Amino acid sequence: MQCPNCGRNVRSTTQCAHCGYKFGQSDLKEAKQAAPASAPVHKKRRGGGFWNVLWGILKLVVLVVLIFLLFLYGPQLISKVTDFFGSSDTQLSQNAPEEPQGESPVVVEEESSTQEISQEASVLELSDASTSDAESDMSASDGSADDSASNAEDEGRLTLADVQANLDEYPRITVRMTFNEDLADVDRETFDFALTTDGETTPIEDEYSLVKDGKELIISYSDPTVGVLQAEESKQTLAIEAPDLHVSETVEYTLPLLSVDQAQFNQLNDLINENLAQNATVTAVISSSEDDVPFTYDNHSVDAGNAISWFVLARTYEQLEAGNLELEQGIEIQDGLKVANEETPTSMTEAGESMTVDSLIAAVIQNQDVSAMNHLIQGVGGPNEFNLWLNESGYFATRLTQMLDVSQASLIEGAVTSAQDIARLLSQLSQDQLISPEMDAAFKEALLDSPMTEKYPSSGIDVVNRRYEITSSDSNATQQYYTAILEGESQDYVVVLLVSDFSEPETVISQINALLNDSVIYLETGSLPEEMEEEPESEEPTSESEVAPEDTEPAPEVPTQNQPQGQEGGFSMQRVENTGEDVMLPNRYRYNEQTGQQELVKWFYDHEAQTYKYYP
Repeated sequence: MQCPNCGRNVRSTTQCAHCGYKFGQSDLKEAKQAAPASAPVHKKRRGGGFWNVLWGILKLVVLVVLIFLLFLYGPQLISKVTDFFGSSDTQLSQNAPEEPQGESPVVVEEESSTQEISQEASVLELSDASTSDAESDMSASDGSADDSASNAEDEGRLTLADVQANLDEYPRITVRMTFNEDLADVDRETFDFALTTDGETTPIEDEYSLVKDGKELIISYSDPTVGVLQAEESKQTLAIEAPDLHVSETVEYTLPLLSVDQAQFNQLNDLINENLAQNATVTAVISSSEDDVPFTYDNHSVDAGNAISWFVLARTYEQLEAGNLELEQGIEIQDGLKVANEETPTSMTEAGESMTVDSLIAAVIQNQDVSAMNHLIQGVGGPNEFNLWLNESGYFATRLTQMLDVSQASLIEGAVTSAQDIARLLSQLSQDQLISPEMDAAFKEALLDSPMTEKYPSSGIDVVNRRYEITSSDSNATQQYYTAILEGESQDYVVVLLVSDFSEPETVISQINALLNDSVIYLETGSLPEEMEEEPESEEPTSESEVAPEDTEPAPEVPTQNQPQGQEGGFSMQRVENTGEDVMLPNRYRYNEQTGQQELVKWFYDHEAQTYKYYP
């Protein structure tokens, strides 16, 4: 209350603590009447309801998003800010005048303000002393600052320092590229490659080999335009793209102008278009040993089917040559490598038992044994090692996608290849340049036991003495493949016909049969068989001496018993393969290069010609 005597506020109700005045009853009443009544304080109601809850959730979501963005982009922002201030510091330091070499660096101590002042004074003195030098080096400093900025921008980028294109083995092309940095973190997924020829661009997807060695990158591939006729030398450009490394380079080289018989290419193209291509999808290679460039028809990757056995056998014989395998070496049969949907010697062999390498090779050739192929692949190092060998050998379109299997429709699955890859292997084998002359001869000798096929003319081809073939089954309703080396008197022929997407297998088989006969005779004579029949006989022999000598090609043999039994050219009971009958037939021998001995030929009955014939 307020003292009525001195006017000061006191807490006592009896006496003033300041002046000692004692309060009476009247003073107390006046103080009570003068005190204002305190207004009641109403407590604010607490907010609530649906909207408040919703607003709280939204604020929480925004907070979570901000934290997520901070973790996602925070390091990048920090690095950019650091680079920015770092580049600014670099430019400032380069623009600053150089200090004399005799001066010692100034040490900064944050604890003493007087030392900081003396440091600034000394820096000013040094700056004044070297002003003339700074002005003379200003232009050089600006240039170095620009170089530093460009180097900072180019950091982490690859630059192509050197490139060399090698076309000595055309159509196989090898490009060797040297970059400015090591390529330790580079793989096949890093780069995209594409070829541009005459304005047409073709991406190189999986059909190439890529090898890195330090700063060098070596890419090898087959020219996809090799089947296109060129009237003159043309340029081809290889584009190399690596967006993550800021690489965008091109390499240009000149394709060689090869000697190509344009009329021959046109005729073979017409033979396919007028027959197989009208009813099916065809990819093919047809060539003779005298051709510089094989005729190629629509080369592209396809399911390999039974044609993958060419590569499995080639790898096996290569390992035999190297001494890593032996023909009589046993390979244990495993359930995981056997195929369920086939009845072949390997699939019917119990797990844990062994089959020799020689018997597995025979099963692949004679029975199209997929289980045997799986065991041979495992025996040469497994599928990964096999794919690596394919790539290093230049078979860029051929690879295993899984261990080989047979579908419910009896199709061999798990591998892809191309007509060019098969033709390259067959061409080397025909010239005894695949492995070694001895091993190539053994390979071809084993192929003589391949099963018969209606895709090859039953009466034979006049200019062909012997053939080494691997074909798909004639009952295959999806793929009809014919791949072979046809050995003639003057030259050899490589034929690869991969036919799919057809409706009537019988029609396709007959068309392959006709195409084989027409194309090989055309390559040998330059004329089609019907053209040769229509030519008038302008010159006929006038005497027996003018008659051409008997052709040594295998011709229909009609048995006659005008020679003694047991001598060369005599007769004996011999098994006819396609009928299973024993018939009295002439003794015909062939030389077995593997055993070094003469052996009887194998006979079959030609139903169309109604006579017996033998295999060469």
